[in-house]
Amino acid sequence: MTQLPIIDLRAPQREIAQQIADACKAHGFFYVIGHEVDESLALRLEWLSHQFFALP
Repeated sequence: MTQLPIIDLRAPQREIAQQIADACKAHGFFYVIGHEVDESLALRLEWLSHQFFALP
């Protein structure tokens, strides 16, 4: 796989749970869509995570 799994929170709960379990087992990370979090907040979180992981 060349990209991380994308999990849509608008799907049925059983499907979401299985997708999260599969993504965690296979990759340890995944993208989430359909969460209704403001895009500017998500972009800030991404920026902050880059800053954090760039620390020595």
